[in-house]
Amino acid sequence: MPRSRSLAAASGLLLAALVSGCATADGTTVTGTAPAPVASSEVADVQHTSSAEPVPEPVPDDAAMLDCTNMLTTDAYAALDEQGMEYRPNVASYPPLAGAELVADGALECLWDVPPGDARVWIARLMEPQELWDARVAELARAGWTAADGPMAGAFIRYPEFDEETQPAIAHIDGVTYFAAPGRDLRWIAAIADRFGD
Repeated sequence: MPRSRSLAAASGLLLAALVSGCATADGTTVTGTAPAPVASSEVADVQHTSSAEPVPEPVPDDAAMLDCTNMLTTDAYAALDEQGMEYRPNVASYPPLAGAELVADGALECLWDVPPGDARVWIARLMEPQELWDARVAELARAGWTAADGPMAGAFIRYPEFDEETQPAIAHIDGVTYFAAPGRDLRWIAAIADRFGD
């Protein structure tokens, strides 16, 4: 056999031995291939993921929990019962006052009446920033609403020739716009009663 072929054969046997296994100190052979190295960026990603703090659940705003069953004071609900008022979850129609505009803008709407609807209490509540309230006031003024001290300070009323039993009222307190018809029932709203001590 030529010398070049014998060297090639020897080299091939040596390479096969290296690939198939490695001899240990006691003479045994460990077979297999070495694990692929892990990139340092992958290690960093794993460590970052395992040490990440859990994301806390968002805490709901108390205002978002309000509905027609808890927006008024306890005395207000008692008065509704005494007057025979029944809660109407689906309002069929109502005059297009400022309250209807609030509802169109996404306000919470609550209506109670005495069947067949001769007497009504209509209340709407909408969270809105001061700049939107200022724009709303400008629209109210053009529609004939005027500022008044009653039924509460800072309120606007429609039909000033009427009394509180019949005229609607609207007010903005702590980033929330409230509408009530009749306007005197603004004082039935718990947030307003708490603020003004009624």
